[in-house]
Amino acid sequence: MYSDNYDNNEAFVENQDNLDSNNSHDNDRVIRGEPLYYTTGQVAEMLGESDSTIRFWCNEFDEFLKIEKTGPSGKRRQFTSTDIKKLEYIKYLLKEENLSIKQVKEFLSSPEAEKMQPITKEKQKILIEALANAIASQIEESIEKRMDKLINDKLNYIENILIESAKVYAKNQENFIKSLLESQNKFKEDLLKETAKTTAKTIAKQLLYEQEKMTEELTKVVRAESQKYIDELAETKKAFQEHLSEREKALLERDKEIIEEIRKRMEERKIAEEKPRGFFSRIFGRQK
Repeated sequence: MYSDNYDNNEAFVENQDNLDSNNSHDNDRVIRGEPLYYTTGQVAEMLGESDSTIRFWCNEFDEFLKIEKTGPSGKRRQFTSTDIKKLEYIKYLLKEENLSIKQVKEFLSSPEAEKMQPITKEKQKILIEALANAIASQIEESIEKRMDKLINDKLNYIENILIESAKVYAKNQENFIKSLLESQNKFKEDLLKETAKTTAKTIAKQLLYEQEKMTEELTKVVRAESQKYIDELAETKKAFQEHLSEREKALLERDKEIIEEIRKRMEERKIAEEKPRGFFSRIFGRQK
């Protein structure tokens, strides 16, 4: 809706143009004693409405009315008999059929509006369509909210699964390293005791054998643990991948990067463990 200030300014300009027109073109507005054009005030009086109401209707339903404007300011409306009939029809739709401004606009844009006839059936159709549109909008909004919530819940669930899996893997690695250190310390203690009873050559051979055996066992354990963790991630990914939408699948790329990084680190660790070591390093079990 336009404001009261706008209506007052428009009324002032239109009235001023009417005064100028009355002073110079009175004869051009009358044919055979009947006015050719009517002013806003005259139309308002004929329809029993205020001037501001007529202006409001003219602005709101301009596409349907197409009232001609003249005068020095180009804002003075000239109403023909056809224009008045259209305004009467708009008044009928608003006040007798109790349609809203939006519903009237929708109806006036239809072919039935050209007949300007009572619209009992058309009114029902408009109301039904408006109700259907409102229900469809609410359903669409509800579905969108539920989808967003479902996606967020699934993403949170997957994130929690990955976090828990990472914790389990970290705990297993911690226990494995602890066990490995204990075994290595025990091996060194046994080695020191054995050193007093055997020669350096025997010690070197025994150390090399035990080191190779430990390295082989370590490699097997690391590979088994890594494969187990990778398999768990793959099963988790497979279980949820079937239920995710295209939007969710893009987020699973992060899992692939994690798995690839784990594989890469395992391979680097394997390569590091399989590097040949020096004589003293073999004896004391130090990494280069």
